[in-house]
Amino acid sequence: MNRHVRHLVLDGERVVVLSPSEFDKLLASRRQLGGQASRVRALRSGLRELVDRLESLEKRLASADPADTRGLASELGACLRHARKMARPGGANRQATAP
Repeated sequence: MNRHVRHLVLDGERVVVLSPSEFDKLLASRRQLGGQASRVRALRSGLRELVDRLESLEKRLASADPADTRGLASELGACLRHARKMARPGGANRQATAP
């Protein structure tokens, strides 16, 4: 890649001049960044939901009757499966909400 930046004054404004291949690379980089931003948003959403479910589970566990732990353990297992799914490559794009 050319490290020398070419400038041009156009209508009184200084602009950067790119070759067609440099412009194509710039567009490809922008598309990649957009895709990554989408994955980050999906992961953040899934993480927020998971934290909410775990906080709810924590409160229920604190006041739970020992006989009720089977249902709580099942719910905890569902949270863990969801977290593992989100952690896999492409997990955020497959599903952003808990099952």
